[in-house]
Amino acid sequence: MARASLDASVATGSFGNATGGPNLTLRNTSTGEADIIPLDQLHESATFWTDPATGRQKVLLSGGYTRSGFWNGITVVDVQSHQTHRLPVPHRPQSIVSVE
Repeated sequence: MARASLDASVATGSFGNATGGPNLTLRNTSTGEADIIPLDQLHESATFWTDPATGRQKVLLSGGYTRSGFWNGITVVDVQSHQTHRLPVPHRPQSIVSVE
C-alpha cells in the first residue's frame, strides 16, 4: 500500500460490548482493503513515520494507554512486513507525532 492512500486506526481491545484483543488496522482508503496486525499491548495513539535510514514506512504507537494496561514505551510497526519492535519510553507516553 502506498503512503498517500493509507489511513491507520488503532483498536485497543475490548471496550463496552466490543470483543477482541489489541491490534493495528492499516486501511487502504482507495480500495477499502484492511490489514489487521495483532499486538501484545494496548496503545493510545498512532502516527506514520518514514525511517530515514531505510525509507521504509512505519506506524508508531504510544503505549501510555489511558486506562489500566498502559506500558512505558512505543511500538514500531513496519507497514510492509508487519514486523513490530518496542522502544522503552518513560512516563506513560500517550500522544505521538512524527516530524519529517
